[in-house]
Amino acid sequence: MPDKAALITRRERMLGRNMSLFYEDPEHLVRGEGVWLRDADGRRYLDSYNNVPHVGHSHPRVVEAITRQVSALNTHTRYLQDIALRMAQAVTGRTGAIATNHTYPGNTATEL
Repeated sequence: MPDKAALITRRERMLGRNMSLFYEDPEHLVRGEGVWLRDADGRRYLDSYNNVPHVGHSHPRVVEAITRQVSALNTHTRYLQDIALRMAQAVTGRTGAIATNHTYPGNTATEL
């Protein structure tokens, strides 16, 4: 596993300095399970920020659903397929255009 300094240097070279990290001295996270994250040295951190309020990291039902989908088709919305439409309808209950404002990822007023 690369050391943290080498990983930061490589990240800056490949993604640019504008793709900033959360912290000046970031943790090198390698695994998440439930509400816990682990760094490259095995230290455990309670994650009360990223994904945990939803279902936690590595939730078995989410992992199984992702595995099932990518086994059939692993693409994005630039190709014609209906998974994004079915997901949007399942989440919102709507069948028309769905706009998001000030969300991540994406930009203001992106339509699905």
